[in-house]
Amino acid sequence: MMSAPMNPRIAISNIAWPEADDAEALDLVCAAGFGGIEVAPVKTFGPWQTIDLDRVRQVAAGLAARGLPIVAMQGIAFGAPTAKLFGGPEARASLAQHLALVARIAGACGGVPCVFGAPAARDPGDLPVADAMVKAAAFLTAIGPVFAREGASLAIEAVPAAHGGRFITHTAEAIALVRRVRTEGIGLQIDMATMMVNEEDPALLAEAVPLAVHCHASAPQLAPVAACAAAHSRLAGSLRAAGWIGRISVEMRTAPDWRTAIREAGAAMRDVWM
Repeated sequence: MMSAPMNPRIAISNIAWPEADDAEALDLVCAAGFGGIEVAPVKTFGPWQTIDLDRVRQVAAGLAARGLPIVAMQGIAFGAPTAKLFGGPEARASLAQHLALVARIAGACGGVPCVFGAPAARDPGDLPVADAMVKAAAFLTAIGPVFAREGASLAIEAVPAAHGGRFITHTAEAIALVRRVRTEGIGLQIDMATMMVNEEDPALLAEAVPLAVHCHASAPQLAPVAACAAAHSRLAGSLRAAGWIGRISVEMRTAPDWRTAIREAGAAMRDVWM
């Protein structure tokens, strides 16, 4: 099978393959036509407390040299259980400290968007929605400049209830929060699985694109994306019509046959999103 030309506008998250098969997977990703990598920091660089920024720069440079620059980070709250947006002062301080580290790692990767989904870290408990929005906006307004100084951004992602979300479960809510914050270093993450699960109107992308810093081509429950090509086609058309010129990154969990899933994802991305 011939390799596809690598396209710098399409990327794939490294949660799509087993860590032990990283070398093989990166070769396959190149052959499938992807031109960028989204990374989960703990999977890529090791436990948070041991991450060395010089090594991050070395890894990023090595990936870029083979045509796969790091274009985003996700899973940024994984392995940080005490970091909570709506906990007490200690929990919020823990989240602020943790996100400051995330920002430095993002800076070492070249200044990339960091997807903030993390439903557990964003669980508001019994807090009313209006109060949760006020608290979240205040926190994000303070943390935004930390990301901006690194040339990076914290990308607010809507996580639907079907995926465990309890705060900012719809794209319109994520848009409203980002508009409320209006702070450099804070942006919007567009997630196609969220739009599909919630049956959101693709016309909403006209409001989303001006605020967005990153976009996921994803399927419900992070299943392999190729099966959603038909559903993605309408969303892709609306995204282009709204003026999106940024990267599109495949987000899918490691499938049992992850090699085929990556090959088919590459073909689907070329056919639908480009």
